[in-house]
Amino acid sequence: MLHDLILKNRSYRRFDEGHHLTKEDLLPLIDAACLSPSAGNLQR
Repeated sequence: MLHDLILKNRSYRRFDEGHHLTKEDLLPLIDAACLSPSAGNLQR
């Protein structure tokens, strides 16, 4: 599910600061972010 959301390439500008992620939740997000496009296709 999350992978499908990231592939839609949306930019979300609001988030809930009261929601906390565990390291186990965060690592798959970072892995998925590596697959997403960057501005001007810059690789960093």
